[in-house]
Amino acid sequence: CRPNNTDSSCTTPLYDQGGPVEILPFLYLGSAYHASRKDMLDMLGITALINVSSNCPNHFEDHYQ
Repeated sequence: CRPNNTDSSCTTPLYDQGGPVEILPFLYLGSAYHASRKDMLDMLGITALINVSSNCPNHFEDHYQ
């Protein structure tokens, strides 16, 4: 979700203060907030996103697989 979004289902939880977690060298686990930060995704070299949320939009659909 967008950083300034007031939708309570998409806000950044207090425990989610860092970046996405690298599970494997090619796989990260992140939040809706992380998925809304193109600068962070680009910095980490992320090329594809999977959105499993039923209420948060897909961001940057034209930039990622």
